[in-house]
Amino acid sequence: MAKQRVRPIWNQPDTSRPPPTLPPSYKTMLYPAYADRLSKNIPAENQMRDISLSRKSAEHVMFMNAKRKNYHKIRSANENQSRYCNICSEFIMPGDYTSSIVHHTHNSSKDYRILAPADRWENYPCITCKTTPHSHKIGERYPVLVSSSILNNWQGIRSMSGYEGDEIHIDYLTIPGATVRELEHAFMAGYGNVHRAVDVLLVAGLNDILRGATDHEILEDIQHFSDSVKSISARSGELYQGSFAAGTLPFPPKITVIKDAHRKIVNDRKDLMISLTSMIREFNRSGNHHPVLPTQLAPCFHTWESGQKNHCHHSLALGC
Repeated sequence: MAKQRVRPIWNQPDTSRPPPTLPPSYKTMLYPAYADRLSKNIPAENQMRDISLSRKSAEHVMFMNAKRKNYHKIRSANENQSRYCNICSEFIMPGDYTSSIVHHTHNSSKDYRILAPADRWENYPCITCKTTPHSHKIGERYPVLVSSSILNNWQGIRSMSGYEGDEIHIDYLTIPGATVRELEHAFMAGYGNVHRAVDVLLVAGLNDILRGATDHEILEDIQHFSDSVKSISARSGELYQGSFAAGTLPFPPKITVIKDAHRKIVNDRKDLMISLTSMIREFNRSGNHHPVLPTQLAPCFHTWESGQKNHCHHSLALGC
């Protein structure tokens, strides 16, 4: 009887660790299943690993290419200053010939992703998603939440809140204290030269109000931000266009007082907030919206207090 041939161990598949999970956005509009044409001759997990590594390398190259040519000199002269932002200080908007050193707390999930350690499948530990670690390639499109302190670290401590994490990966760019213009500058430094459609939700504007901006000035800056986002994608067609929407703003007690409230503040900006809310909602409904994505349905965060019989509750204003 012929002796059965035994395959050597090194030819067996590696089962010491499970294969990588699919990216959270896979098979959605953000990451269509047909986006990556995988060969049948190579294990799918190996191809997904190479795709992840390729995206990470491309993001790093594009990020570095966005910096000013003399950024080393700028960093050397200023990096010891408190809260020096090497991202915003070392980038200059196209057509802007002025430069300034920027000091703020710059939180970017994309910058974190570029520097994060990777496992053997080239997946990185995402700090916002339910599924983690996952691929550096989060999708064919970039979904980005841009905000000031309003939504900075909005997930909080998940072990206490019970929130399991985002079902689909969304990039976050938040800068406490930033105005709309400052957030646009930071966004363009990180995403201005990517070659994919970017979908932005902006939730900001309170810092503009605190600095004396009018509702029309804020809306003008929002429109400018929107134009910048839509100029990014280099491909044609409705599906490849970037999108932009602005969330309405909460009514902070620091700058607003309702009619029946028994308190006073030096400068009540309630009327300005109501006007800006209406303008933002109209902006989302107007020709600004995306031909495919429902950007007119941007979230309405604005609330105000209304007192009845010494009780206070929150209700959405203006019919949202």
